Amino acid sequence: MEKEKEAKTFVEKGAQESREKSQKCSHKKELWESKFPYDDAFRTLEGRCDDVLLPLINYWFHEEYDNTAVITRLRNEHYVENAGKRRAKKITDSHFRISFRGTTKDYQLECESSNYDRTLLIRMFEYHTQTAIDNAKEESDNLGKMTFRFPYAGLLLLRGKESDPEEVEIELVTPEGCLSYHVPIIRMMDFTIDDLFEKRLYFLIPFYIFNFEKDFPKLEKDERARRKLADRYTEILLKVDEEAQRGRLSQESRHAIIELTNGVVRSLTKKHPRVREEVGGVMGGEVLDLEVFKAFRNGKAEGKAELVSAIKDLQSGMTREQLLEKYDEKTVELAFSVN
Repeated sequence: MEKEKEAKTFVEKGAQESREKSQKCSHKKELWESKFPYDDAFRTLEGRCDDVLLPLINYWFHEEYDNTAVITRLRNEHYVENAGKRRAKKITDSHFRISFRGTTKDYQLECESSNYDRTLLIRMFEYHTQTAIDNAKEESDNLGKMTFRFPYAGLLLLRGKESDPEEVEIELVTPEGCLSYHVPIIRMMDFTIDDLFEKRLYFLIPFYIFNFEKDFPKLEKDERARRKLADRYTEILLKVDEEAQRGRLSQESRHAIIELTNGVVRSLTKKHPRVREEVGGVMGGEVLDLEVFKAFRNGKAEGKAELVSAIKDLQSGMTREQLLEKYDEKTVELAFSVN
């Protein structure tokens, strides 16, 4: 009895705080009308969240950086002279330097939402070359030599197919022989949500929704399937919070992941309003905030998703009788007590 009372208190408190937060922060939705919402999410995590970026680099480039590594953000705008002798501005998604135990490495990462093709290699090579030119080093003791240092480069493919490569090679043919370097590729399609948490790839959580993009038309028509996906995002929300409580994520990174996931979900699902409302509602906290989910931590996952859905239906104007046709009596009563 005491636990039920405590759970109800969590629910009421969470719902009230969520409604207040929604009123105060409703203007934030405009942020996700950006023309490049996925690039924006990528750059935000890279630029603000060191504790999220370092595990990603460790996985991507087989490094062993820890929290003593120092990250320096570098200029990501470069000017390239085209055939008409005009200078065109090129902006990379990320460009930073990591210093660790006496070693310094520069990295340049690209996030791509279009399908893979070889034009990506040309674009990346332009970025890498311009970075090498901008950082060209003259040898003080040899006026006849200049060193061009290329960055460690990586490509994140948000959309993909099995035939997409997991690594590409860029080869340069010089008068004195060939040399090449490799660009490792991360394909979102290769990861489950369990993979992301086990490997500490929190950076990729906002882009997980791309793995369901092909299913959106079906999800739009199938209420049960939508609830299942919403429930999956409920579990993601809980896991992110647990990682923060364990000290594996800073509170700033926890907040950024949740906000950016919400933004990416809403942007990608804007042509599928039912999916957007159901899944986006979970991450956006428009109905319940994290405390509500904590109150039901020991319940069944389907129950959490049903409560979220029932409260939404109630707020949209459904009567008690209509709700009882759709949900069990306990869920309906709890929805009324929260609302």
